[in-house]
Amino acid sequence: MRLALSIFLFAHGIAHLVGFLVPWRFVKTEDMPYKTTLLMGKIDIGDIGIRIIGIIWLLIALAYFYAGWITFQQTDYWINYTLVVTIISLIFCIAAIPDSHIGIYINIALIVLYYLNNHYSWLN
Repeated sequence: MRLALSIFLFAHGIAHLVGFLVPWRFVKTEDMPYKTTLLMGKIDIGDIGIRIIGIIWLLIALAYFYAGWITFQQTDYWINYTLVVTIISLIFCIAAIPDSHIGIYINIALIVLYYLNNHYSWLN
């Protein structure tokens, strides 16, 4: 179970890379076009602002890679660390709606997993 969760966390980190690659214009995609707005176009933060947000998406991706690693290594703090990263990810996914709606569901699932683990300790 832990190996599957580790792989899932790595994959989630890879998905976060899009939030960096598109604002920095390293890739172009029809599904995620370049834009400088947040919250469904309500807030325009400009080119520099969206690049800063892109760097934060990159940091979240790296944090998920680390979460996958420490989950695999079965460290004592893996679940609390992953919860913090997931909450930050959820906040950024909400800000990036509608492009990141799938990430919202994934983050909610990870938070539910955290809750279940704290009550049933099946991943410790």
